[in-house]
Amino acid sequence: ILYLYSKQKLKASLTILLIGILTLGDLWSVDKRYLNASNFVPKRQLSNPFPMTEADKQILQDKDIHYRVLNLSTNTFNDAVTSYYHKSIGGYHAAKLQRYQDLIDRHLSQKVNPYVVNMLNGKYYIIPDKNQQPQAQLNPEALGNGWFVNRIDWVNSPDEEIDALNTVNPANTAIIDKRFEKELGAIQLDAADTTARIELTKYTPNQLTYTTRNERAGLAVFSEIYYPGWTATIDGKDAQIIRADYVLRALRIPAGTHEVVFTFRPTSISITDMISYVAFGLIIFAGILAIYFSLTGFSFKKEE
Repeated sequence: ILYLYSKQKLKASLTILLIGILTLGDLWSVDKRYLNASNFVPKRQLSNPFPMTEADKQILQDKDIHYRVLNLSTNTFNDAVTSYYHKSIGGYHAAKLQRYQDLIDRHLSQKVNPYVVNMLNGKYYIIPDKNQQPQAQLNPEALGNGWFVNRIDWVNSPDEEIDALNTVNPANTAIIDKRFEKELGAIQLDAADTTARIELTKYTPNQLTYTTRNERAGLAVFSEIYYPGWTATIDGKDAQIIRADYVLRALRIPAGTHEVVFTFRPTSISITDMISYVAFGLIIFAGILAIYFSLTGFSFKKEE
């Protein structure tokens, strides 16, 4: 096609049309090998790929907006079935976060550390009964979506931080690396405020909203992963997120009733989006110019 165009046997418009048809035909034929009509069935014909067990039914009666399940009746960390119905502490992913993989290797895979399950808000266990059938078991010690602590154990390294999870109860003590000492600043923690509460009021994958109530300033730990790109606000004002208990987030919360919002808004994605939109806009603009020049016969040739 390009050869014929170079020999002026084809007009530009026909050349573009033929290349478009050729490209579409090539992509269509290759794509149909991987995704075709046989991959689609009416929704009414789709059978449930993971039949619900009695354990699943029991757990799903809990209408709390966010809690997690640890399924010990399957190959816990190479199984995706649990996530079909529940937010799972286990599950499979080919590229887990390294810190979470460390937590699995040291505290969950060989021997289950109840302190770790509690801080991950593992509200339910699924365990095999004597007939190897899954049964649900409520974990009354689960710490919920967030809680206030009355003590900080400072450690000197990540190794000390993850080791301390064997002996330190996260319900009242936060394990924090000394590198965050400056960010946290001076903080006085006294006996626990038994009236202090943290309630998750809204949950989406990229934004979580909490209401906190406490009589005096304190340190709150949230059962969510500490990861770059997450930002926090308290009543709309920026707040510094601290890493606690090797994988979780912590915030210094002033006394009173407050709204805490975590939002996932990494700079890298914002920059990439901006570049993509600008590039897309330039392509559209260039296309419009090309059509305009074609219709008007505009030419950049110098007049003789």
